Amino acid sequence: MVMSMLVENLKTNKQAGLGSPGVDELRWLKPVYPGDTLRCETEVLSKKVSTTKPEMGFFKSKLTVLNQDNVPVMSMISNGIIATRPK
Repeated sequence: MVMSMLVENLKTNKQAGLGSPGVDELRWLKPVYPGDTLRCETEVLSKKVSTTKPEMGFFKSKLTVLNQDNVPVMSMISNGIIATRPK
């Protein structure tokens, strides 16, 4: 369900994503049941420009999935590669 939500967001919002080297941490915190309403929050934890390819940058973010009671049900720390803006 969460991946579907993320893909839909990518379709509707312009992105500069160039891929992902993977996930550092994935936690299932609480069970999810039929009828639950889920939402996602994302926080950027760090970012840096590539030293060898300045047109690219790397970032680490934390995704938290919450249910209708605002209880976290999943968290994930992931890494991404993005295009940078020219200086």
